[in-house]
Amino acid sequence: MKSLRHGLSEENAHTFALVLASQAIDFSLEHKEEGFDLLIREEDHERAMILIDLFLEENREPVSTPTPFADRFHKTYSGLFAAVLIFAIHAQLPVGPHRQSIIAHYGADAAEILHGDIYRLVTALFLHGDDIHLAGNMAGLILFGTSVASITGPGLGWFMVLLTGILGNGMNALFFKSHHLSIGASTAIFGAVGILASYRSIQIFSQKGVHSSTLLPLGAGLALLGLLGASAHADLTAHLFGYFSGLLCGAIYARRIKHNPREWIQVLFLFLSAILIALSWYPPLR
Repeated sequence: MKSLRHGLSEENAHTFALVLASQAIDFSLEHKEEGFDLLIREEDHERAMILIDLFLEENREPVSTPTPFADRFHKTYSGLFAAVLIFAIHAQLPVGPHRQSIIAHYGADAAEILHGDIYRLVTALFLHGDDIHLAGNMAGLILFGTSVASITGPGLGWFMVLLTGILGNGMNALFFKSHHLSIGASTAIFGAVGILASYRSIQIFSQKGVHSSTLLPLGAGLALLGLLGASAHADLTAHLFGYFSGLLCGAIYARRIKHNPREWIQVLFLFLSAILIALSWYPPLR
């Protein structure tokens, strides 16, 4: 008898034995320390080898190679357009007391929001106290907003970023309840950070299961929050609520949507974002 396969597991040994038995080929199994040896007669060796190879070829499981994280990104310059938008609004505002009056009327004042001025949840995201505040948020939109849009597509991505800013401002209003005023796109920017952190953590979990690296993106997001969102004049609670809103949106996207929606859906969400912004600034709603 000649060895056909050496060191087989018990499952594979019995599977191969069934294949040979179905073709009336005599065989024997020897159990050794390193596994099972499948023995065949010399004259049947070549035929048995062909049968086993055909069986393996027909029953080979497709190998799914996880797509590298970077390969999921699609080129987009939409962050530049978002940065230009907040710059244009800032440039149109007058200087001096009249600017402060506009900020007071359109900023995220907690008490006024709870009294029905929900438009402030949106308009506050487009107001900035000074040029430094504006420049920092332009950079944040270009970096983090573009990253979200490159994963989810520009329409859905920017709708999610806008939504995290709205939810963050809303939770901040519920937290303070009094005349606490918040302005700036940074709530939505930290929402984008939360989306990225949540999405990446779920991607790692889907590939590795429970693993220490699963929490790294979440920790990195919190580190960014502490580093960039907790300066002396920053609204830390708004940033924190924006980040938590982003975690929720990112998790929903990663678990339920998982891939870029079709082009018409992207256009629809981009249109919804534009309508939401326009209606928030529309005078009759004030």
